[in-house]
Amino acid sequence: MSAAQIDALTAAGGVLLLGLGLRLLNLKQVPVGDLLPALLLAPAFVPLAALF
Repeated sequence: MSAAQIDALTAAGGVLLLGLGLRLLNLKQVPVGDLLPALLLAPAFVPLAALF
């Protein structure tokens, strides 16, 4: 994996952790399970974004 793909994966994971923290604190009910496909799609979209 390239550095950009790892960065995209890390960003997606950070958003998931943020949503999980909000749920644990009972501040907002973020559907964290719906965000799981982003862990696969974010690195896959990096080469496509490099074309533009």
